[in-house]
Amino acid sequence: MSRPISSLSLLILAFTLLATSACTDPKPGTRGSAQETDGQGRIDGVEYTDAFAAYPGQDTMAYRPFYLHPIPEDDVLNDSVTPFGAYGQLLPPMMSDARVQLLTTNLWAVEYYINEEGTPRQNIYGTGQWMQFFPDGHFIAGHWDRQTHAGAYYVDLSGKYPMVTFDSNVDRMDTVWEMQRISDDRENMAWRRAIEKGFGPKSRSIVLRLNKLYDRPTREQYRNVFAALERVVD
Repeated sequence: MSRPISSLSLLILAFTLLATSACTDPKPGTRGSAQETDGQGRIDGVEYTDAFAAYPGQDTMAYRPFYLHPIPEDDVLNDSVTPFGAYGQLLPPMMSDARVQLLTTNLWAVEYYINEEGTPRQNIYGTGQWMQFFPDGHFIAGHWDRQTHAGAYYVDLSGKYPMVTFDSNVDRMDTVWEMQRISDDRENMAWRRAIEKGFGPKSRSIVLRLNKLYDRPTREQYRNVFAALERVVD
C-alpha cells in the first residue's frame, strides 16, 4: 500500500465537519423497487454487500450509502444483464493516452470516501471498495476481497479533467467520476463524482482518494486509516 499523502489532514477535517452536518434523510435513488421487504431496501433471498461492508449501526440509519447494493449471483456476476441492472456496449478507451494507461494498470482501491449525504461512520466504511479496468472497455469492481458487480466504462478526455463513466450491471452503481488529481508518483488519484452529469442515482458530492494496488484490498492494510478516522468521529 502506498504511503499517506498530505491530503490526510483535509480529509480528517471533512469528516469532522460532516459529523455536525451529515444528512440522514433518504434521497431519490437510494431506495429500491416495490419488492423491498425491510427498512434498508433489501429484497428477501438476495445477497447484499451489507454482510461485509456496512457500518454496524447501518440498520438504524435512514440514508443508505451507494456501496451497499445487491450482488448478482456468481453465474451472472460478469454478465451484461442481471436482475439488478444492465450495461451497454464495450468501447475500448484511447490507450495511447497516459491517463488511460494508468487507469488500466493494476487495481484501484478507495482509501478515503467522503459522501456529503452519509454520516462520518458510513463514510469510513466506504473504504475498501475497488475497481479494475481492462483495455477492452470493461471493468470489475467490489469491496474488500469480493467482486460485487461489473460493467462497461467510458473515458471522456475532452474536458479539463478526464471523465470516467461507470455503466454497471447493478444500476445503483452507475455513475460518472472526474479524475481531478494524479499524484506525482502515479500511485494515488483523487476523484469527484460528477453529479452534474445526471447519470446514475441522484446524489450530493462524493470524493474519493484512490490507491494503486496489486491485489484486492484487505482490512489489515487499511486498519490505520480506520483507526485514525474512528478517533476523529468518536
